[in-house]
Amino acid sequence: MKDIDIERIFDIIKKEYGVFLSNEKIALINELDYQNIIRLTKEKSKVSISGDYYLNFDMLDYDLIILLCLSFLCGKLNPLKIELIKLESLHIKSLLNLDNSNEDNLMIARIIKEKVLADVPFNVIFLESDVDIFDYLTEEKDLKTAKFYYEISKLMLSIYRKNIEEFNLLKYLQVRDSLNYDLVYDKLYNFVSKKVM
Repeated sequence: MKDIDIERIFDIIKKEYGVFLSNEKIALINELDYQNIIRLTKEKSKVSISGDYYLNFDMLDYDLIILLCLSFLCGKLNPLKIELIKLESLHIKSLLNLDNSNEDNLMIARIIKEKVLADVPFNVIFLESDVDIFDYLTEEKDLKTAKFYYEISKLMLSIYRKNIEEFNLLKYLQVRDSLNYDLVYDKLYNFVSKKVM
């Protein structure tokens, strides 16, 4: 627990992603009280960045803390956005010299980043909502790409909601490995194959 240096994580976020962050988000980072972000009790760990998350001790690790720190700056969350944030957290882990070898499957995020968001100058995870991402992709790429991103995002959320109505980051992380995203993969591969033709 003492090895988790949250201030260093946010320093890396500012350095690596500062160009994507608004002045308000930079100010939020600068005003954080790093000493009070994680509170431990006998039963639970309380992580409070943009809200309170109560975790089992074995869940409180660098992967989750990096994800919470990035999510704090990413506006409204949904399954696709969380997957893209998890992908970016690998970059932060590498800068912290942490092992990425046991990272779970992020294939959807990799395909979206490499095939759908390729050549987009702004990292869309820092846009506030899917509507903002839709508008941005329409302007930077085209309407077809924007509609496709939006369709995948909504499909992933509907698959999640078949299991749990309320959406939040920790609930999603708890069930994500049990979600059947075959339909999402089918749509991704159809989109990618049409782009190649």
